[in-house]
Amino acid sequence: MRAKLSRVEVYGRQPELLRYYRDALGLPIRDARDDWGLMELGGDDGAALVPGQAGAPYAPHSRPGTLALVFEVEDFEETVTELRARGVSFQCDVDDSTGSREIRMRAPDGMIHRLIEKDPVISNN
Repeated sequence: MRAKLSRVEVYGRQPELLRYYRDALGLPIRDARDDWGLMELGGDDGAALVPGQAGAPYAPHSRPGTLALVFEVEDFEETVTELRARGVSFQCDVDDSTGSREIRMRAPDGMIHRLIEKDPVISNN
């Protein structure tokens, strides 16, 4: 059987979750309703399967059974400034130990998000 990933489902409190992704992060949402919406993905984006390990150098926030969304941006500084102005709080300082700048933030549902300047996993393929 050949299958493709159809979507990633993010479960959380509505309407806070929808407002966070649409209004704070500015992601395009289609078919938005009171209790759900569909986030659009970009062309070459994909889902990474990463071994969960608390304190791992590549993802210190990871642990088995967790999910992180990674958002790649063109202008890192401008995006961080804009998100702070929209009320997004960050979990740490900017980290550049992976070869690109990144910062972590936490969604209202507790999910970890990573904002990254250039995704080294995708860029090295």
